Amino acid sequence: MQFLKKFIAPIEYTEGNHEFICDNKTYFPCPSCGTFSYGQYGTLCDACLTELQQTFCWYYEKMLHFHEPVALSTLEHVLPLFMYGSSTNIRSLIFRLKYHGDLPIGYAFGRLLGRELLTTGLDVFDGIVPVPLHWFKYLRRGYNQSEIFARGIAEVLGIPVCKVLRRTTYRKSQTKMAQREERSHNVEGVFALKEGNAERYAGQHLLLVDDVLTTGSTASECINCLLEIPDVRLSFASIAVRPTLLRLAYGQMADDDEDE
Repeated sequence: MQFLKKFIAPIEYTEGNHEFICDNKTYFPCPSCGTFSYGQYGTLCDACLTELQQTFCWYYEKMLHFHEPVALSTLEHVLPLFMYGSSTNIRSLIFRLKYHGDLPIGYAFGRLLGRELLTTGLDVFDGIVPVPLHWFKYLRRGYNQSEIFARGIAEVLGIPVCKVLRRTTYRKSQTKMAQREERSHNVEGVFALKEGNAERYAGQHLLLVDDVLTTGSTASECINCLLEIPDVRLSFASIAVRPTLLRLAYGQMADDDEDE
């Protein structure tokens, strides 16, 4: 055994994040495929990142012009990270984050977007506001996937996650709701500003974040609540966006590969 140790680099396994150290380098598992690679914990490997379809909105966001829902037109920046299409595994990754507690995926997505915002000079926000869960759903799930995503962004940008909103009414999940009217009705009036936050965040630039921008119904309800803050400036980010919604904003950049 001592003879073999001279030729085999010592490997140190640690509990928790399941990383290992070899030749004084720390290797972490990709939160998507589990392949170990040298880098930072919670970072997607090159193969998985290449397979996903990024929007690159941080480069072209000035070309975005959202008119429906109307509330989206009040945003300064709209920054979804990936296309929510059927040709990649983004849906399964978000499902794992949302329903199976695969939190490193959310952190990885947040860090990735945070680095892109830093690179393009869009680190202009005072705080990040995750779309809240109802307290009962949070109690059952144990976490808010939008908050996990928000914390990844916040870690890179060095700004706080601000729990400005609360969800006042428990409603069924919108995952299987395809029609905008149905989604709009399901979230109508379910959000509110927490007491004292209108004064606390007056004049700030807040980045609202959610997991998926599908029809804009949830984002719109949150935006309308946040607009009660005096002189607030608002932007929005999400892990993914439905291609048809992005196409309405600026056409050809969004290929229609989603399921009908």
